[in-house]
Amino acid sequence: MKTIFQIRAFLSIGMFCVLGLAMSQKVTVSTYVERTHISPKTGVFVGYKDRYSYEYGFFYQQATTMLMSKEKQQELPRFYEREFIGTYLSAPIYYLGDFTLKMNVRMGVSNEENFVITPAFLAHYSVFENVTLQAGLGARCFRPTYQYGISISL
Repeated sequence: MKTIFQIRAFLSIGMFCVLGLAMSQKVTVSTYVERTHISPKTGVFVGYKDRYSYEYGFFYQQATTMLMSKEKQQELPRFYEREFIGTYLSAPIYYLGDFTLKMNVRMGVSNEENFVITPAFLAHYSVFENVTLQAGLGARCFRPTYQYGISISL
């Protein structure tokens, strides 16, 4: 039952990505660091931005235990999230000059077994026409997370 739900979810998300691809204007690549209550994680977004600044695409995120001490690595929970892969949607909420506030929702599979949805509010600042810095707050397992990164439009 769980697998059928995941397949249906990915198919419906995939349809949104195909629609976004058909109407897109720019390809965007973002790299980010997310600080969770257990350890930092690094990830990458690859997607399309349409003319209304909505972004659709895919992401991959991996845990970075190399930044943790040996004692902390041994204290990690048994079901620690090592890998998170899926699709994302980012929708603009507010514009103010070079600043943009966006709602970002990532949906995917964690450790190849758990379906996860993670919302976040990200503030974007356009440094140059195609380079954007981003920072924001999110939620994961009902705990706050902090994200920061850089995005490049190709």
